[in-house]
Amino acid sequence: MIDMIRIRNFKCFEATEIPFGALTLLTGVNSSGKSTTIQTLLLLRQSWLTGFDSVALNGDLVTLGTPNDVLSEDADQDQVEIHIIGNERSIEFDFSLPKDGDLFEITKSPPTDSKEHFGLFGKCFQYLRAERLGPRTSFSVSNDHVIRHRELGSSGEYTAHFLNVYRSEPVVHPNLLRSEASSKSLLAQTEAWLGDISAGVQLSITEHKVMDLVSLSFSFAVAGQVRSDPYRPTNVGFGLTYVLPVIVAVLSARSGDVVIVENPEAHLHPKGQSQIGRLLALAAEAGVQVIVETHSDHILNGIRIAAKLHEIDARKVKINFFTSAMEGDRSRSQIASPVLDQDGRVSQWPRGFFDEWENSLDSLLG
Repeated sequence: MIDMIRIRNFKCFEATEIPFGALTLLTGVNSSGKSTTIQTLLLLRQSWLTGFDSVALNGDLVTLGTPNDVLSEDADQDQVEIHIIGNERSIEFDFSLPKDGDLFEITKSPPTDSKEHFGLFGKCFQYLRAERLGPRTSFSVSNDHVIRHRELGSSGEYTAHFLNVYRSEPVVHPNLLRSEASSKSLLAQTEAWLGDISAGVQLSITEHKVMDLVSLSFSFAVAGQVRSDPYRPTNVGFGLTYVLPVIVAVLSARSGDVVIVENPEAHLHPKGQSQIGRLLALAAEAGVQVIVETHSDHILNGIRIAAKLHEIDARKVKINFFTSAMEGDRSRSQIASPVLDQDGRVSQWPRGFFDEWENSLDSLLG
């Protein structure tokens, strides 16, 4: 498991250390370093997929542009360092820009057995970006992503295909199982968790092999028994389609896997957001390393409630709050790390840390 990342000369980070836990929350103001933190991990994995033959700045997982886009403006040398510490060992990924060069050269790369120590490498990784695939009448098929690598695609574009292939596979972590589901299968448990977003929802998946497409439809239980007619995803709004990859990624993960999710709260009502926070906490307690970028106080509160209910050991939760402050003529990223206790209380509430509700209430009452 990743316990800490040390970053030097990468984008907005001149030199910083960021703590990680089984469940890591990255939150804070816009353009302060949250996405950059995730990009360091994606860059490592993307470069690992090339066998560390090159610094893979641009690929399916992340598109970073040119070396000048990556190298920090405040860099004291033309070298970037990304070091990951965890499992009583560390890996180092260093690369530099030669004088008059336009491509990074790797000066230090992780050993080939790194995948045995960090879920960032190997067949144990899911990344879902903020801009996921919205409702469609059909979805693509990819045997390479789904069957070979067990991936949903970074936009969740292969989620329907994944569900079709692994629908009968049991959810392995008991604490993720919903008792109201018809079975322990991935499909039945996915429907049960979707029920917190829209009550009584049921999924139907049909593969069209000739066209290499999969169609998905939603129906809803009426009076607890009778099902409604099936509806296309385009006729039930964004929420169900947008959150479906998040639920599937978490329920299908195994101990030691890494799941990175950006903005899981998108298009969800407050109760749904809170339940997704709880789901993420349950997965982390089960041994999945979950890394979440979020702007939702409901996601945070779902995690706090999970701690209060002892569904997760609060010590496994790391919260990183990113802000920016002017130092001289430059804006620099700053990180505070409030601590969550087992009663769901947070040790400190820095200014701007999910305090807008209180600020708005003060304005209304003032």
